Amino acid sequence: MGVRDIALVANAVRQYQNLGANDQRALGVLALALVCGLLYFAVWKPSAVFYDHAIADYATGQKLVETVKLNEALLRQLAQNGATGSAALAPGQSLVSVVSGSARPFNLQVKRVEPSGEQKVRVWLEKVEFNQTLKWLESLKGRYHISVADVQIDKEEAAGIVSARFTLQI
Repeated sequence: MGVRDIALVANAVRQYQNLGANDQRALGVLALALVCGLLYFAVWKPSAVFYDHAIADYATGQKLVETVKLNEALLRQLAQNGATGSAALAPGQSLVSVVSGSARPFNLQVKRVEPSGEQKVRVWLEKVEFNQTLKWLESLKGRYHISVADVQIDKEEAAGIVSARFTLQI
């Protein structure tokens, strides 16, 4: 059973053959235009949009890599000092309040802080400046001897902007 044996296709072929030469030519041009439009909107346009987004994501990633490389020494220092030092919290001060309160001067919006035992807290920051986050962590280490136990940083679309999750400890 071939394609021409299907009743709908056979009927369409019969109607096409009954058209005049000019009508057949016009129908052929219309079919070609439809195929070209379909290829453009179903294949070319989505591919071009995907390519543009990939280039933009790559550029943003490159800027983030450059920022991390510029601050590599500070990151290494924070990582090395993570397990040393004694707590410098005043009596009655909670780790949660110190962490959330110390972020304000650095223009960091702490989305969530939750205790994780007596000496650790988990902190979530969303869409904050990477450099300000590093300065804030350095401040916590120097002033309160609070160090980074665990970190996860995700880049955002804007250059130098990240979302981060930390586990901080005294």
